[in-house]
Amino acid sequence: MVPFKYKLQPELAKRARVVRDRQQRISVLQYQRIQLEKRVRKYQKRIEEERHLLREQLTGRTDIPNARMQAHATVFLTHKADDLVQEIAGVYAQLESARCQLSSASSQKRALERLREKRQKEWLKEKLKAEQSELDDITSMRTARG
Repeated sequence: MVPFKYKLQPELAKRARVVRDRQQRISVLQYQRIQLEKRVRKYQKRIEEERHLLREQLTGRTDIPNARMQAHATVFLTHKADDLVQEIAGVYAQLESARCQLSSASSQKRALERLREKRQKEWLKEKLKAEQSELDDITSMRTARG
């Protein structure tokens, strides 16, 4: 008997590629999220440093122009950090969408895999039945001869 051949194997391979692509997309987005979060932490650290410098300048004898420049630097860094937070929110939305797409693609792939397993079991059952029939025929022929 011929070996098992799944007619939908090309479609299953295509679905597997789609799942891999979706996983890769999630990995890229996760990397972007991590990089953005690192940048936000750096900004937060710099903001704290700027605030500390501003506090030092405001104690004792105050240099107004320098204090104003320090305050502007803090505000500027805060705005940059806020922009990054907005960008992170966008990446989180993309991640959620990519995860939904991955879930859908995985479900479709699993359905084809289950169908393949079912077809393979049916094929094996037919193969065993054919072999048994062949053995019965051989036994019948030997009995008829002998």
